[in-house]
This record gives sequence, structure tokens and C-alpha cells, in this order.
Amino acid sequence: MAYIFDPPQEWNNVDDCIGFPCTAPSNAIFSFKSSKFSGIPQPFIRDRSFQIVADLAGVSDTFDECEYIDSWNGWGCTNDNLGQLMFIGDDDDWEDRNVAPVWLTNEETGYSNKLNHQMDHVWDGFYTGQLHKQQY
Repeated sequence: MAYIFDPPQEWNNVDDCIGFPCTAPSNAIFSFKSSKFSGIPQPFIRDRSFQIVADLAGVSDTFDECEYIDSWNGWGCTNDNLGQLMFIGDDDDWEDRNVAPVWLTNEETGYSNKLNHQMDHVWDGFYTGQLHKQQY
């Protein structure tokens, strides 16, 4: 049904992602509502509404009503409270400033997630241009 890849280790370099991997693949969520299944073979999970989330220690293992599925490298969930928080650095110095990492925590559940924004795709010949919009 799905496979969520782990961020490649080669993303963990100072030029691209500030010395720790870009985290987008680790924070993927797929949400299915009123699903219908047909054909053969049928998936073993046949809930009409469910979510698939990436496997990330300290994050996905803190969600209620979720089960790890090895072939997906992710978790199958039936939890209507899952979603994706998105925010953008939109102030005047958005091209020149970097706020990373951003830590999200919930002391009650043990949720702890370190976020990094997407890599800079501007190359000045010597180093990355660092002209990018921070989007999480």
C-alpha cells in the first residue's frame, strides 16, 4: 500500500541541511477517508478511514491506535486526531535567517520531534546561497 523511505544519510551535510538530515520524509502522513477496496489480493487492513505515518522514534510510537507495519516502514493508524502542522517563516528577513532545528514536544505523551526545513537549492560556486524560505 505504501513505503515511506528514511531520509538518506547523504542529506546530512553542512552544505545542504545544516549538519542534520532534512526531516520531511520522517514526518509524512497519508490520510484515507471512506476508502473502498476491490480486486485481489485485498489488503489486510480494510478500515474505511485510516492513516499511514512515517516510522520515527519518539513520534509515531507515541500515537494512540497505531501499529507498526514493517513492509510500509511506517505505522497504520485509526486515529482521527492525527494531522500535520505546517508553518512558514514569512517575516522580512526570510531569505537571510535560519531557525533550525525546531523542537516539538509533548511531555504527557513523550512526543519529541526535531524538524529541519528543506535544503537550499541555490549554489554560489563556493557554498549554498542560503536564500530559501523556511517551510516546516
